[in-house]
Amino acid sequence: MFTSAYTEGIINLQNENEVRTMRSNEVSRATIGRLPAYLAFLENSPKVSREPGATISSSVIAAELGLGEVQVRKDLASVAGAGKPKVGFDVAALTESIERFLGRRKLEPVVVIGAGRLGTAVLNYNGLAEYGFEVIAAFDRSRIKMGDPRILTMEQLPDFCKEHNVTMAVVAVPDFACQEVFDKAVEAGITRFVNFSSAKPKVPAGVFVEHLNIALSLAALKYAED
Repeated sequence: MFTSAYTEGIINLQNENEVRTMRSNEVSRATIGRLPAYLAFLENSPKVSREPGATISSSVIAAELGLGEVQVRKDLASVAGAGKPKVGFDVAALTESIERFLGRRKLEPVVVIGAGRLGTAVLNYNGLAEYGFEVIAAFDRSRIKMGDPRILTMEQLPDFCKEHNVTMAVVAVPDFACQEVFDKAVEAGITRFVNFSSAKPKVPAGVFVEHLNIALSLAALKYAED
């Protein structure tokens, strides 16, 4: 059985020439989390033919990845359209569709605000590219951490975001600093955030925030059934 590790997360919907607006209920979060596994299978499995015109069925993909066939069919149809009955999906076209949806052809630049242990871990994490992201810098108010050339001061944030066309940030700062950081980041042109703080900052209309609370996730697991 072919396996691939993947982490559920947020993805951008940007490819080389267009930005596709898609409501969250059109492609579920769970589906997005599985797309890199499908792509890895299509690109690396010896059971997938890459000859021109080659096809593959959802049943084969499901069996190899240990997923339900109906689930796989729905996942793939949400980003690539329905496959042909008794034929399946064109391998090249399916691969291209998933790559485009994930933004693999042009990585979305992301910055981290807060270069403590959590922020530095995100800065050094190599698994974001499969979802179409590249963390290109981190920002911190402490000059003690400036030994890493990728870690810059908060004063440099506006010019950096403008120069590199950055509109997405991961915020990993203490609760007391959260609102101030969000205010400065929004002023710098950032409109999409992943927030590791437990604080819920106020943001203007048109700014989107994904709150990640590890404690809530652990609490959910505590009462999960075996």
